[in-house]
Amino acid sequence: MWFDETRILLGSELRITFECNNEFDGDRLLLTCWKKISQFEKRYSRFLLGNVLEDINTRVGEWQTVDDETFEHLNRVRVLEEKYPFGFSLAVKGALERMGYDAHYSFVGKGIEAGDGETRDFLLRDHGEVFIFQPLEFGGFGKGYALDMVVQILDDECHNMCLDFGGDLYARGVNQEGKKWVMVIESPFKDDEVIGTIVLDGMFLATSGTRKRRWGANNEYHHLIDPIKGTSANYWAGVSVLSSSGMEADFLATALFCTDADGIDMASESLSDSHFLLIDSGGKIYQHDFSAVLFQNCLI
Repeated sequence: MWFDETRILLGSELRITFECNNEFDGDRLLLTCWKKISQFEKRYSRFLLGNVLEDINTRVGEWQTVDDETFEHLNRVRVLEEKYPFGFSLAVKGALERMGYDAHYSFVGKGIEAGDGETRDFLLRDHGEVFIFQPLEFGGFGKGYALDMVVQILDDECHNMCLDFGGDLYARGVNQEGKKWVMVIESPFKDDEVIGTIVLDGMFLATSGTRKRRWGANNEYHHLIDPIKGTSANYWAGVSVLSSSGMEADFLATALFCTDADGIDMASESLSDSHFLLIDSGGKIYQHDFSAVLFQNCLI
């Protein structure tokens, strides 16, 4: 029996599709998945008042004690920051809100100033203590973490599944027709243009791009922030990452998008085991151990 349900959470359309033995268990699993995602959003969305993230962000520049769940999220981010020491910071809330991507969705820039090169976001020490340098934003890994969480919930009872969380994907087994899950790779330049396909079976695919989320008088602003400059990154048109972890795929797609070509070259050692695709502003495609079938090598 197949189950297929879509909801709006984490600022995106999330779709959960899976096969389960019976209606009772399928409904129970769906309810658990949505409940867990909703709880994460309520605790850590910067658009909601009075939650855990807002409380943390009121104590910038001092050591504070956080709960175990929050500490674990931050520790996972720290592990990834050490593995991929470029292009990523949780401390982008201020930059996003100065650009107008605020709780009121005003999308009116308030005077964007370049950053000062400060990329530190937080420090951790024993007993759940955290020190934040600037207000934090969890959007850089939230959908990836949610994918990991849902896969874990479904894992023991469902083999065939497909999750689409606003373009971040996971699939395993076969679809309703008994065929492998074939995902399309969309052009970062044109709506509804497919540039390739990739088969997912037990892997996560995260994509970072700005075609659908730009604003400003000349569309100069978007949500992917270069942590060094403190402004929207414009090094790539699109980035896709394959990983066995949803959170790592989401993290690395953001980090790569916010790093220029020279920075990626300098980080080549840390990326040696990674699987990613880069598309530059001229439409040229670069692949690193990325198992996609592409229809063309240059899009413009």
